[in-house]
Amino acid sequence: MCRRTAGNRRYAPATPTPRSTTETEERLFTDTRMYEAHPGHVHFAREAWPRAVLRITISGFRGPIMRHSILAGVRALALSLVLGAGSAFAVPVTWTLDGATFADGGTASGWFVYDLDAPGGQILTDFSISVDGGDTVTFPPITYSPANAYGSVNEGGAGNIGTIFGLSAPGETRGVRIPAVTPLTDAGGTLAINLAGLGQGECYNCGPARSFVAGNLVGTLAPAITSAAAVGFPLGVPSTFLVTTTGAPTPAIAVAGALPPGVAFVDNGDGTGSFSGVPTATGAYALTITASNGTTPDAVQAFTISVYAPAAALPAPTLGEYGLFACVLLLGAAAVRRLAANRA
Repeated sequence: MCRRTAGNRRYAPATPTPRSTTETEERLFTDTRMYEAHPGHVHFAREAWPRAVLRITISGFRGPIMRHSILAGVRALALSLVLGAGSAFAVPVTWTLDGATFADGGTASGWFVYDLDAPGGQILTDFSISVDGGDTVTFPPITYSPANAYGSVNEGGAGNIGTIFGLSAPGETRGVRIPAVTPLTDAGGTLAINLAGLGQGECYNCGPARSFVAGNLVGTLAPAITSAAAVGFPLGVPSTFLVTTTGAPTPAIAVAGALPPGVAFVDNGDGTGSFSGVPTATGAYALTITASNGTTPDAVQAFTISVYAPAAALPAPTLGEYGLFACVLLLGAAAVRRLAANRA
C-alpha cells in the first residue's frame, strides 16, 4: 500500500482509539422532542406547543447512526400514538349564544368553552350564561357560572339534551339546556339551537319550564400559528414547507415580504399553507405570516427562509506528482530486492 509522504512525516488513515467505559458514558445524550397533532398533520418542534402535545425523552450513545435510528423510531412511535385508531385531538372553542330567545320573551346570552381534550374529561372548562326578561317572577334574572352551577355536555343533535347548566346550590333545581342541531366540534362555526331538542330551554327540574324559540351557537377560536418560524431550502433543489394553524373558523393564511426567487406560497384553504419551489438565489428571506379568521387577535409570525448552497462534493483523494513518483521508486526498489532474492 502506498501512502503519501511529506518530509519525514507519514500520512495514513487514523486508527480509532479505544474508549474507556468512563469516556463512553460521558458521550451519552438525552434528547427531548415535542410532537403535536392537528387534523391531518403531525408537526415536530423543539418548543412546547399549546394543545395535544406529546413529549418524548430519549437517551442513547452519541453518533449519527445510532442517534438517527433512535429518532426515527421515536417519530414512528409518536405517529402511532398521536394518529392511532380512535385518537382525537381538539382545541378549545368558545361558543357564544346569539339571539337566544325564550317563548315568554326572555333572553339568554353568554358563552361556554368546549374542549374535548380538557384534563379529566371536563369538556366544559368555563362558562357564563345569563338569562333575563320574560316571566321574571318565575324566572328571575340569573347568571350561570362555575361559582353557582355545574355544566355538562351531551353531543347535541336531534332528540339529544345538549349542553346542560344547572344550579348546584342545595335545594336548587333550576337549569338551562342548549342543544345544537348537530354535535359541537372543535371546528367552530354557527349552529342553530335545536328547537326540537329534548328538554331544551330553562326549567326547574323540568317544570315550570320555558323553551327556546330562536337562537344560534357561534363557535370561535382566535387563530394561532403552530409550525416552526424558520426553514432552510437548498439552492436548486425542489423544497417545500407546510405552515399549520389552529382556529375556528378555519384561518386564512397570508404572507408578506419578498419570497426567494423560484419559491411560491399557497393558502391550501384548510388551515395550512405551503411554501414550495426550486430556489434560485441564496440568502435569508425575512417574511411575515398572518393567520386570520375574524376572531381577534390575528396570529402573526416572523418567518425566515434561508436558501443555502449545498456542500460541494469532496474530490477523490489523489497521490499527486510527488506521491506518484515516490510510489514508483518504492515499487522499483521492491522489484530489485525481489530479483536479488531470486538470484541468491
